[in-house]
Amino acid sequence: MLEKYKDNKSHFVIRFIVFLSIILSFVLFSILFINSDQRSCLGPPELLPFVFIGFPVITFLLLADLVVLGFLKALNWEKVFINSGLFSSMILYFILIFS
Repeated sequence: MLEKYKDNKSHFVIRFIVFLSIILSFVLFSILFINSDQRSCLGPPELLPFVFIGFPVITFLLLADLVVLGFLKALNWEKVFINSGLFSSMILYFILIFS
């Protein structure tokens, strides 16, 4: 049982580092390179990179991770909850930061 806990802990740490790097890259990209003085008919200019690039990339990574875990026969409910929790928290973080 202790090995299963260590496996889930390492799974969480790796996914957290990947998702955190994605979050930081999109936040830094929007802060450094986007001029918020411009107007857009699609919404706030700060939010556009996340909506059209970030959200699809994050969704693809989540689904690809679950498919790979399924093929490796390493998929269990704990890992699905870990991935879904990270995905949900990242979406909420972006909504809070850009609103």
